Amino acid sequence: MRHVSSNPNVGRLAISRAWQRYLRRRRIAKAYDMAKEIAAQLATLAPTNNQLQLVDVGCGNGFIGHHLQALMSARVCGVDVQRSLQAEIEFRHFDGLSIPLQSSSQDAALMCYVLHHCEDPAGLLTDVHRILRSAGRIVIYEDLPRTAFDQLQCARHAWSWRSRSPACTFMQSSAWRGLLNQLGFTTITERHLSRLRDCNNPVERWLYVGEKR
Repeated sequence: MRHVSSNPNVGRLAISRAWQRYLRRRRIAKAYDMAKEIAAQLATLAPTNNQLQLVDVGCGNGFIGHHLQALMSARVCGVDVQRSLQAEIEFRHFDGLSIPLQSSSQDAALMCYVLHHCEDPAGLLTDVHRILRSAGRIVIYEDLPRTAFDQLQCARHAWSWRSRSPACTFMQSSAWRGLLNQLGFTTITERHLSRLRDCNNPVERWLYVGEKR
């Protein structure tokens, strides 16, 4: 006869482990969907030395880059101010000022919901422009404060990140487009994304793809 523990801590531990497994699977699946979307935007990009060189700026858990390695046979380097990788990709620490990669060394750069956490978005975009080769592409996902509801969601998001990102910068679509143009990028694609991508933060979302001039 199977013995069932009467210790309530055992049950709570099992539930916690099951919940963590669910959250991990959800993060991996969400990253895969974004990676497929990004891969489609980079499909026509000619690789350097027969292999696409991609950098994921603010890579977080690294799952997007990990999927892109498989989907596009790309070499992906993740950079972030903190090491929180859960996937197997190359990682370099970012000091918040200068991306630790050589100039004109990357075919594409990803910035997935990263720019609004920067105190100086223009400065970071300028450095991304530096590391991209001529006609290299930048893929940006951003939250937009389009309506009063969106502004509330952005303020809530900024508050939740207050200990890690003291100053969040949320801008309208036209402002991001103008900044990209000012810093040497031509916007080749931009489109609205569903608010329901994250039901915990149903804010207006936008995808931009720019090309280095």
